[in-house]
Amino acid sequence: MSQIVKLLLLILTSGFLASVWWSTREVEKGLGQIHQQLKQLEVRSEREVQKELSHKRLSNPYIDHSLPNLLTEDPFYNTTLPGLLGPNFQFSPLWRSALGQQPANLSPFNGFSHVRIWHDLCIPSVGAQHFGIYETYGPQIAYRMEERVRE
Repeated sequence: MSQIVKLLLLILTSGFLASVWWSTREVEKGLGQIHQQLKQLEVRSEREVQKELSHKRLSNPYIDHSLPNLLTEDPFYNTTLPGLLGPNFQFSPLWRSALGQQPANLSPFNGFSHVRIWHDLCIPSVGAQHFGIYETYGPQIAYRMEERVRE
């Protein structure tokens, strides 16, 4: 009787180990395919994507191309900053900061200044002020802003 139980347990354990080995192998195959697909993706910087979007003229009945665009490209981010960083600069999208205390909630109006900073990082505005230039704005969400004079 005990030999039958031992044989049955041996068969069950062998089957369990075989199924674990098979499922691990399938997961590794899937991860390998995902890794290959990620290598094939072309990594583009945010500036390149913004340039492509700013050069496209979207058809919209409310846009009048005869009026000047008040949003211009920021020369600091287009010319100065890439020259300062050099060609081997790699962007790291991690944000690390220390907190003095934990906020009660993540509402931007809760009185904690760092929550408002986090909110500003996640929610861009329509236009961003140029770096070091007074009253000039560049595109952030909007790609065009027109001044229309009412008569």
